[in-house]
Amino acid sequence: MNKKMVISALLGIGIGVIGCLGTILNDKAYSSSSRTISIVEIRNEVDRLIKNNPNLAYSSNPYDYVQNNEIYHNIVKVGYKFLPEIERTIVDGNSFGLEKYLLAIAAEEIAGIQLKKGKYRWSDPEEFVRAWNFHLQEVEQRVDDIIKSDDNLKTKSENLSKLGAPALPFLVDKINQGNTEVALAIDNIVSSVHQSFSTIENHNIDRWAKENEAQLTFYRSLVKNASDKTIIRRDFRFTPDT
Repeated sequence: MNKKMVISALLGIGIGVIGCLGTILNDKAYSSSSRTISIVEIRNEVDRLIKNNPNLAYSSNPYDYVQNNEIYHNIVKVGYKFLPEIERTIVDGNSFGLEKYLLAIAAEEIAGIQLKKGKYRWSDPEEFVRAWNFHLQEVEQRVDDIIKSDDNLKTKSENLSKLGAPALPFLVDKINQGNTEVALAIDNIVSSVHQSFSTIENHNIDRWAKENEAQLTFYRSLVKNASDKTIIRRDFRFTPDT
């Protein structure tokens, strides 16, 4: 083996090692294989942000800790598969601090929802989990109610879009039943959760649904699992809208 080949081989190994290290660093908040979340790593990331910007320590707004938060963005990047683990991590233990609040924000971004602006206005991570489960329990019926309402198409699309990714399997069901008026809502939701779904090309929702069958099945399962939860505390700091 000549010197050039040896040098090339060593360079290849070096690049591979650097690539592996980069992956490890990028995944430091979780294990991609076990889908577990480290509260400690999230706390360490918050400490890093405060060290870089000491004024951040005076902020009581959790959303201020999202910007430039590598751990947060890594979790969102994993997407829909992380939603059950986010819920488990939030309810684990008796503390509901900033780290778990950031997980609740991440869950909303992953699912394309803003529950604080809806029926259940959660104010802490524990309330988020309950609001999330109530939303899942109601989403299929809310799809039907919105479609059957006397609202115009624009308002219907806006209201359907607010239901987020959990509504997608049921909106696809409507498409399969011949109800094409929900197509705009599907497109709006998919655009807001681009990290979990492929784009809809040429308005071909049938092909898109086949390409994203795993994701749609996942959300349908989430809704089914939430529906099986018969006891969920309904005491919120702010009274839910009826």
